[in-house]
Amino acid sequence: MSDRAPRKGLVVIHLDGLSHGRLGAALEGGHMPFVKTLIEKEGYEAQPYRCGVPSTTPFAQAGILYGDNSEIPSYRWWDKEAGLLVVFGSGSTFNRVADRYFAGRQPLTAGGACIAALYRAGATDRFGPPYEERHRPDQPDEGGRVIAAFLLNPVTLYFWIRHGGLALFRIASEYLRARFSRRRTADVFVIADIYHEVVVHHLTRFALLQAMDEGLPTIYACFYTYDEASHAFGPTDPNTLRVLRHIDSTIRLASAKRRANKAGVDYEIVVLSDHGQVETIPFVAADRESLGRKISRLLPDHAITEHRGLAFAPNGVEAAGRVEITYSGGLAHVYFAHVAGRLDAGALQSCYPGLAEHVADLAGVGIGMVKDR
Repeated sequence: MSDRAPRKGLVVIHLDGLSHGRLGAALEGGHMPFVKTLIEKEGYEAQPYRCGVPSTTPFAQAGILYGDNSEIPSYRWWDKEAGLLVVFGSGSTFNRVADRYFAGRQPLTAGGACIAALYRAGATDRFGPPYEERHRPDQPDEGGRVIAAFLLNPVTLYFWIRHGGLALFRIASEYLRARFSRRRTADVFVIADIYHEVVVHHLTRFALLQAMDEGLPTIYACFYTYDEASHAFGPTDPNTLRVLRHIDSTIRLASAKRRANKAGVDYEIVVLSDHGQVETIPFVAADRESLGRKISRLLPDHAITEHRGLAFAPNGVEAAGRVEITYSGGLAHVYFAHVAGRLDAGALQSCYPGLAEHVADLAGVGIGMVKDR
């Protein structure tokens, strides 16, 4: 028998959209009993931190995996240098500019596994039925091998089918109850919630446990289920809280392999989140007008394009400038595409006097931010 100490390893479990406050409420409400045990009996601590602006998953993941999120604002933005709409998800274009954003950076998971992330960051980038909307990898990966192993494992398959059936029934029932009670639901996120809870979460968990058994030194896995459920029904909805028990079970299974994995690696597990969730009213709820339409009135001589929205052009004259607006949930970015570089507050006021103040005063705008130095 060898007297050598076991190799050390790191597992990072990223829970999308779970704030420190919601975690505390979940622990008190009994929704995450295993995590509560880790805190009370194993010395784990739930540490709050300021997620900063923008509080989006691509921004956080870039910081976690590459240590640099300085130029990653959200799920969609306009890259002036490339003249390109950068998006994740269906029709992803990030791979066309990725080398410029992370040039010279060594990813945290180099030599390890990066599972269900928005970025390519590991020796093995696993799991990947095509992500619709926000969570689709940009290139082919080793997902086929993981999926095949998942489907050929009878125990895993049994629990997947059982949980999937119950989850489908629960989500559909909650959706119908919400509609009958005239409670607002985000329909596209209801579909995403079903997809993530029934398919994505199980495959991600399977890939995580498989990577631990292989003894990979650094493993990152992101679980989006709570975030999708929160978008669909709200962060405090009973259906959303039930998802936390499912996540708690995943943390319990990963914890069981900290030392009892086939490779004999001694893993340290870090569980983190990127941002929280609050319920909001859509910008268009007040008068059914988009931000782009309102800005087109403030800049009637400019051509304005909303990505995933409308386009507005001046009547009968050549456009004096071009504005690109990108949306990511409740976040909007406004780009003056005809101006090189980024406009700071002084340049914006000089070129477009009063525009920032007018936009900030619009009903539905909580805060407007511009670069000041």
